[in-house]
Amino acid sequence: MSQDSSLSQSSTLTATPAADEILYFAYGPNMSSAAMLRRCPGAVPVALAYLPGWKWLVNERGFANVVPLLPSAFDTFRASRGSSSSSGSSSGGNKEVLRGEDGVYGVLYLLPEREESMLDVYEGVSEGFDKAVLEVEMVTATPPGSDAGKSGYSSGVDEDDKAVRVQVVKALVYLDQERVSDGRPEGGYVGWMNRGIGEAVGDWGMPAWYVDGVLRRYIPAEDDDDEGVGMES
Repeated sequence: MSQDSSLSQSSTLTATPAADEILYFAYGPNMSSAAMLRRCPGAVPVALAYLPGWKWLVNERGFANVVPLLPSAFDTFRASRGSSSSSGSSSGGNKEVLRGEDGVYGVLYLLPEREESMLDVYEGVSEGFDKAVLEVEMVTATPPGSDAGKSGYSSGVDEDDKAVRVQVVKALVYLDQERVSDGRPEGGYVGWMNRGIGEAVGDWGMPAWYVDGVLRRYIPAEDDDDEGVGMES
């Protein structure tokens, strides 16, 4: 991470990219920081994050995708597609997110701008995936059972695990706007996804209800021996 980057501790986790960095939201195999770092060595995982107003699915091509639940969300996507120049800027201050809201959980990374083109290749930008800058909510939850967590910040989850404090930021998101119907994951993709799910749960405290109620509809739990990672994100 650049020395100019800022990860500050307060009642809410915040991340401020340096001028040559962007924020990237991963909701698929790249939730595995080990896999992500093989692709983009300069990437730094910073938080669990949440994309409200979108739903997660495996599409007709067999890859993870996010689809807007409301037309207004798609309008935001169309307005920002193809550009990540504004990612990282705060857009809404602190708020609370209630458990069970429609949306997508993922892992947020700080990424050097010079590695964005590398990520474009792995995420299939030339093969149907688009790029957008969308508002995501940085969840302050840290790994249960791992002391203070990788990032060293206290959890923002309340005692009943019903709400979390968040900071709203803009992040690069890869998505396929043409293939938005349910499909089945291909072969090794299940293993790649399970590695990402395992790290998101173990390292960042991704909620079990989200894993069981959303991801497991498409991705069965199994041993993940494959080394690859690919679309999406």
